[in-house]
Amino acid sequence: MKKRGYFISLILAILMLCPNTVLAACDYSEQVKLSSEAANVRAEYEVKNITIDRETMKEVTGVNAGEFNQDSPYLSTWVVDVSLYNITDNLYVHLTENNYTDDIYYEDTDDGVYTFRVDDVDNIHEYSFEIYATDSNCVGSALRSIKMKTPKYNPLHDLSACLDSNEYYCQMFVDYEINISESDVLKRYSEQETQHSEAVEDSAENFWEKNKNIIIISGIVILGLGAATFVVITITRKKSRVI
Repeated sequence: MKKRGYFISLILAILMLCPNTVLAACDYSEQVKLSSEAANVRAEYEVKNITIDRETMKEVTGVNAGEFNQDSPYLSTWVVDVSLYNITDNLYVHLTENNYTDDIYYEDTDDGVYTFRVDDVDNIHEYSFEIYATDSNCVGSALRSIKMKTPKYNPLHDLSACLDSNEYYCQMFVDYEINISESDVLKRYSEQETQHSEAVEDSAENFWEKNKNIIIISGIVILGLGAATFVVITITRKKSRVI
């Protein structure tokens, strides 16, 4: 009996120390189902311009977001809303951003959709979403991992030099670092304007050089026709007077 009790204790100890033996309860069909559900989870972000109350610093609706003066009780600001879709009760998402971590379960969602807001649009944020099974029998490595960057507001966008410009350093929101200074942007703009003016001047000169003979001849013909017309009208008027 002692040997039998020792044997049972040994088996229990092995089961506790070896999680892979527990995973045997998570059969193949269950793993396929979990993998399929994890594949449907997606992450998206939306950049939004919202209106907030200066006193409470909370978002208000029914007021048009835009430029408000300092006396206005409202303030217009940019935010980024990040949403996770298709989270099921069989899954949970482990969120990581720098040193911050959080676990998101189905009960935290609105019908499988979980949304959180990024108020800091002065910096780029990098998120990792690792999807795990909630079933203790299927606990193991992540079923899937999603990486996401949220963009930051680019202050260079406000420069007059960036008006109607498609240059990468003029985009309103970027998810990459822009290694160019404001003075360099203005310098590039000035150089581009100079090149454009010179191109216009060169184009005008080239047009004259290529077409000056035609222009001169056309001018002479027009002047000749005008003179002839004048002579005809003058003679006609004199004849009408004589009659």
